Amino acid sequence: LRVTVRAPAPPPLLPRVEPTSTTAVAESQREVFWREIGKAVPTPIYAGASLSPGDRIIGPAVAEYPATTIAVRPNQSLRVDTFGNLVLRLVEEASS
Repeated sequence: LRVTVRAPAPPPLLPRVEPTSTTAVAESQREVFWREIGKAVPTPIYAGASLSPGDRIIGPAVAEYPATTIAVRPNQSLRVDTFGNLVLRLVEEASS
């Protein structure tokens, strides 16, 4: 006996994390040269591992991780979505 059933596959279950905050808190600050500004300015430094869904960083800023560093340039923003992904907006609009 052979039975074949064709049905659409269910959508994958992706883990979602509820946002905990809307603005990340910088861990420290250091002088960083930004080409857009033309000089080194005091720049917030964030511990990337401590960012959680809902956190948002407005550039200029730096998010440091154990294996990489993310530079959030002036007029850019970085947010953590509900799946824990980092979303970098390359041009931050005044209304955002």
